[in-house]
Amino acid sequence: MLTAETRKLATVVDAVGPGFIAAVDQLRARIGLNPAGRRQVFLCHAFCEVGATSAEVAFGQIRDFLVEHPDQVLLMSVEDDVSPDDTETALADGGLLDLVYSGPSGPPWPTLRQLIEQDRRVIVFGENDTDHLAWYRPQFKLLEETPYHFGSAAQLADASSCRANRGGSGKSLFLLNNWVDTTPAPRPSNADVVNAYETLLGRARRCEAERHRLPNLIAVDFYRRGDVLRVAATLNGV
Repeated sequence: MLTAETRKLATVVDAVGPGFIAAVDQLRARIGLNPAGRRQVFLCHAFCEVGATSAEVAFGQIRDFLVEHPDQVLLMSVEDDVSPDDTETALADGGLLDLVYSGPSGPPWPTLRQLIEQDRRVIVFGENDTDHLAWYRPQFKLLEETPYHFGSAAQLADASSCRANRGGSGKSLFLLNNWVDTTPAPRPSNADVVNAYETLLGRARRCEAERHRLPNLIAVDFYRRGDVLRVAATLNGV
């Protein structure tokens, strides 16, 4: 997951280029050998030293949003580098665990209305180790996806961008990954291009035809750039 702090680095990366990344690598090498301070769980992406948010704080903010919007359902994908128990503790400390759905995995999945009526409006997936926890679902046993590394908008437009990746095929959920990778921080200018209505919808339709499955999950950088919500509405026939 990307933190707000990491996203703010996009303009810095554009300005200083590879030198910034090299400096971050040096920082990681220097401080990664002797970690200090209170042990806690953070949300970050790739270069955590330059942008991380307390998981407890972030989960609390998500809970506040869901309380204020009782008709919203959230699917959360955790790229987990901590234990399932640590993840559970962070969710509980943030007040979010009580809203997490712990029923059986699909198919069939509960409808959005059923989740809303049960007030279990968060479904949590983990990429690696979900262990024994009923609510923590093994992502790639239940979900298939496209590739997720694209160096340019042209690569997203290529036919190979729809090929099967983690999760293989035949799963009940299909994740469309749609962004240009500019590690350590994404660039809003790229999102303006690849999140545009015709571009994103065209790729979704192409992947639907190739994979014989509607993309019911679309992952993007900067969802407010482009026309992501309109694409989702079109795919849902709304």
